Amino acid sequence: MKVSILFAAQADGVADLKLYGRLAEQQSCRLWIGQSLLVESHQLFAALAGSGMSIDVGISVAIAPLRTPYDAAVQARSLAKLMRRSVSVAYGIGTPAFAETLNAAAGSTPGSFTREYVRDVKSLVNGAGINSEGPNPVRLYPMDAPSVEIGCGLLRPRMAVKAGAVADFVVTWLTPKSYLHNVLMPELQRGADSENRERPRVVAILQCAIAADTRNPVQLSYVGYSGHLQQPHYRDMLAKAGAVLTGEIANDVRATLKTGIFAYGSASEIADEIRTYADIGVDEVVLNMVGVAAVEGHQAAIDDMKQVMDCLESRTTTGAKNE
Repeated sequence: MKVSILFAAQADGVADLKLYGRLAEQQSCRLWIGQSLLVESHQLFAALAGSGMSIDVGISVAIAPLRTPYDAAVQARSLAKLMRRSVSVAYGIGTPAFAETLNAAAGSTPGSFTREYVRDVKSLVNGAGINSEGPNPVRLYPMDAPSVEIGCGLLRPRMAVKAGAVADFVVTWLTPKSYLHNVLMPELQRGADSENRERPRVVAILQCAIAADTRNPVQLSYVGYSGHLQQPHYRDMLAKAGAVLTGEIANDVRATLKTGIFAYGSASEIADEIRTYADIGVDEVVLNMVGVAAVEGHQAAIDDMKQVMDCLESRTTTGAKNE
């Protein structure tokens, strides 16, 4: 199982992102970013490439209604060419109200919209194009570039079936492990089986922080994802996963902590938790230190990430020596 890192902030420049990029270089891991609506995410990574970095990168989730599938394919492939490394982009609609403002279909049928969008972007980056059997086929101009992996965000079972049928990978966010294992992954497999294809690989973003006397996990969780708890699709998913939500955000944050979506403890304890994701078939865990970054700054978040990854590496090395 791979372990990667996330830059979880809206970026108004590239300086902070470079700090994470250097850690990704040191750890030989993928650097993920969400949809930035300040300096746009693809352009941020292109700036890293222009500075001389060459690392695997990922965007999750890119808001699909912001661009056509053709433009999305061009953007993703261009980034792979400039970075000289593989690129993974997961698409989603963002918040339903925002999506409907941008594109009525995205707001009214989000699952079907995302499935068709992912299918078209995949077809374009793989060279087949759109409407390839029709009178007006649309393809990208040929160009050699590293691999581009196309996926989607995943929260609920119906989307899991749709994603299983078309996506290269899926990304979960704020998703309790038991819900991922018992509910989403079987539906993901069912979708894959319907098309006689392999199950998309599963990427789980894990909110975490190393415990300290000066830190409060409730506070770190609140600044990290309380905004998401006000969105109906997240509330629905978490309720299905067993969280008892009342609508009072501070109480709801505490309720979600009981589902295990926030790993808080020593570097060794967080490493233990990460290993349990491999046990249920997750292919990649992404460390998300958003609460630490928001309260203490990006360097503190990076220090936490490095401690956890060093702990994982130490265990891997020790295990290899003992074999």
